[in-house]
Amino acid sequence: MNQPQLRCQWRHILLAGLALLIYALVIRQPSIGPSDASHRGDDPTSSAGELSPPLPRYTELSASTLAVALQRLRLIDDQGGRLGDAFTRQQTEATLQRLLRHLHVLRVSVVILEPVHSSAQGEWNHRRREIRLHPRVLDAGLERFATTLQHEVLHTIQSCAAGDVIQAPIPIGLGGDANAAIKRILKQPPYAKAQPAVLVLEQEAFLHQSNAPLIEALLRQTCLPSTTSARR
Repeated sequence: MNQPQLRCQWRHILLAGLALLIYALVIRQPSIGPSDASHRGDDPTSSAGELSPPLPRYTELSASTLAVALQRLRLIDDQGGRLGDAFTRQQTEATLQRLLRHLHVLRVSVVILEPVHSSAQGEWNHRRREIRLHPRVLDAGLERFATTLQHEVLHTIQSCAAGDVIQAPIPIGLGGDANAAIKRILKQPPYAKAQPAVLVLEQEAFLHQSNAPLIEALLRQTCLPSTTSARR
């Protein structure tokens, strides 16, 4: 075999080896399917429409954990036929996000944890600067979640009305008469044996807990006056 033929043979051997190497590294490389991705944590949902686990107890709501909660509430309402119109839902979610930001400015934490009174849906503790939301509220849909948080934000505003967020709440002075449904609630636990002063605070909160624009405006004006003034 002459020298040119030898070089040609070696060239073919090298090209064949290179082709086998490319095949081993690229073509035979195993792909990551949906189940693999979920084990790696790349995909938080295993399939469309599947309900994710609830937020663990002691979870403090932040922008990211609230987003997780809102996504789960969307699926719960979808399964229950309670999604409503998209615009109203987006407005409610945006309001909750803004309220949470305002509370963080006040150094008020919102925690997923059973209130001291187990029959309560939520609780405001002015000494701890803490709002507790019962874990079951996260399974009740967006409307219940929103009104429960907004109810507790009204109690926070009542503390601000007393002079500071860490003060015992006093009535804001919104007025209004309790309807039959509110009167019935206030006769049941945990309010049945409450002092008259506490019932006044609860009645005010129940009367206005669904008025999100009013609650946000009062939170800014009563608890964050410097922020409100800066925006004018």
